[in-house]
Amino acid sequence: MRTVTNAGWNVGALAVSMAVLFVATPITVRLLGTDRYGLWALLTAVLAPLTVANLGVGQATVKLVAEEIGAGRPDQAGPYIRTSALYSIAIGLGGWLVLVLLSGTIVERVFRIAPQDYGLAARCVVWVGATWALSQAASVYAAVPAALQRYSLVSAGSTANVVATAVVGVTVLSLGGDLVAFLQSQAAVQALALAFWVTLARRLMPSLSVVPGWHTSAFRRTLDFGIWQTISNGLGIVAGQADKYVLGVMLPTAAVGLYNIAQTLQVRAYLLVWKMAEVLFPAFSHMQGEGDRTRESRALLRATWLLSTLSVLVLGPLVVWAHDFLRLWMGADVAAGASGVLRVLALAGVIGSSVNASYFYLLGTGRTRWVAAMSLVNTIGVVCGSIALVPRLGLAGAGWGVLAGSLAQVVVTTVAWSRIFRGEVSLRSQLATFYGPVVVGALVAEALTQLRLAVVLEVGWARLLAGVAASDIVLAVCVVGSSWLLLSRDQRQEDVAWATSLLRSALARLTRRSGKAPSNRGLR
Repeated sequence: MRTVTNAGWNVGALAVSMAVLFVATPITVRLLGTDRYGLWALLTAVLAPLTVANLGVGQATVKLVAEEIGAGRPDQAGPYIRTSALYSIAIGLGGWLVLVLLSGTIVERVFRIAPQDYGLAARCVVWVGATWALSQAASVYAAVPAALQRYSLVSAGSTANVVATAVVGVTVLSLGGDLVAFLQSQAAVQALALAFWVTLARRLMPSLSVVPGWHTSAFRRTLDFGIWQTISNGLGIVAGQADKYVLGVMLPTAAVGLYNIAQTLQVRAYLLVWKMAEVLFPAFSHMQGEGDRTRESRALLRATWLLSTLSVLVLGPLVVWAHDFLRLWMGADVAAGASGVLRVLALAGVIGSSVNASYFYLLGTGRTRWVAAMSLVNTIGVVCGSIALVPRLGLAGAGWGVLAGSLAQVVVTTVAWSRIFRGEVSLRSQLATFYGPVVVGALVAEALTQLRLAVVLEVGWARLLAGVAASDIVLAVCVVGSSWLLLSRDQRQEDVAWATSLLRSALARLTRRSGKAPSNRGLR
């Protein structure tokens, strides 16, 4: 139940953030203009290569601090926090300095930025880099409540950061500020966020010093954990930005702005399921410690099916109703330019969701080379697909590149399953849990899309919500029905018993929290 509760906090925080961005994004685009918004998205993507230098110290801090606390040695957690903080500050300052020195080259020679915007873009690079540098230090101190599994505090802090960034940014633009002032406001909010996380870390662990310092042994352990994960994270970030790089080289900045709108929407929807999967990381580590392979495989199968099905229900309607949603949210011009690529990106998200549980299983059990392999093939697929297809298909070509990367990850995950669970997981189980939901979901979503395109219908918000609900009903029936047919009778009975037990535990927990549970003290 703790894993479910933590997932609830993660999803709740993301839902609030999405609601804020849903309101703030069209206002920001309108106040900045499509060209300036595209310029901001392009310059933000420049930060991706710098992230490789981070060496995964944020995730390493979570693991190592939690490990020391779990072993009853909380006093030995301090060196990891202090060393990671010092390293992150140094990397942040170094990365910012590199951006400042190369700002002229970036804006004049790398991307298709209009000559009259060179000066503006160079100033923007300075403040984009400052925000990134502050976030590097903040990530270390934010790891402290995460290591303590205080997800309520992590969620509250991250949500407050998103809300403050959006509100302050819109306020600055509304008062007549330009793109530089907008980015300066983001840097100011990030500085406040850093102060918040430092203060929180000190209060949660008052006996420890969180002042940056150097401990060689602590850094060595941090590096041992983070090196393969660093490669994976670096490749993943490059893959997430490579499509924008290609678009920035081949198309005007306005096109990058349209793509960023579609990608932001798809990523936020995808993150709803990703945040649920995130809490599997420590859960699988715990199971590995128990040495129960059967429990590991069953948990992985169930998590894969559940997360894939939820992803189909979240992203499937976005495939079907992409144009209608963008028209109501951002206007007809944006819908005309971005709806096609949004459909492809949402479809890529459906396919990619099949590997989420496997990703955290591999990470939680220390099989980080497989994680790095997944990131590598994803990056190759995105880069090669985008380079090949953007000249032919425009914005949609970048979306198909993302889809190619998702398919490549599925291939690597399939190989990993065959090596790790050789003979333990039947092909029938794999079809029902790993492949079934996303394949059926993608096919049904595409069929519903063709039906929507064939029907002339004026859609408002009420009809859109009704259409999304109807699409989800059809998708759920098809996905659950196909999986039910593929599962064996014994597996059906086991899964029904498991779901019933989970539901009973959740209801009992809610009853206790509401104060309705009868006290048994008088029976003792």
